[in-house]
Amino acid sequence: MKESYGIEITTDKRHIEFERVCTFLQSTYWGAGRSPYSIRTSFENSLCFIARLHDPSHGPHHNRQIGFARVVTDKAFFAYIFDLFVFDGFRGHGIAKKLMHEILSHKELEQVPSFMLGTDNAHDLYRKFGFQNYIDSGRLMVRRV
Repeated sequence: MKESYGIEITTDKRHIEFERVCTFLQSTYWGAGRSPYSIRTSFENSLCFIARLHDPSHGPHHNRQIGFARVVTDKAFFAYIFDLFVFDGFRGHGIAKKLMHEILSHKELEQVPSFMLGTDNAHDLYRKFGFQNYIDSGRLMVRRV
């Protein structure tokens, strides 16, 4: 777990505030229609990054989840970033950037050469970390059910 400026980023899934995260994801353009069961299953099978507001002046139990991201990966060649978000009221403070930094520097991911993600509205954020729009070479194929 790392801490900076009162923000902790952890991969300890026990810190996911599941009901809040589930409700948020179901309200997004990318997560609408997901069932709580499928969301929980996806978390269990992913490397999750939980951003929490840490206030040590109120004791060790005064933490609140303020952001989230998850990564599906083989930890050798490929990783896909899903569900990166920051809760309303905490946006604009660099938390998404902190999540991205933690993902890309995580000990299990730092040697992975290929990352992928999809976004409709956060291109500027991801470009800061070296992501580019994909130009279809005719090789990438997708199956959606």
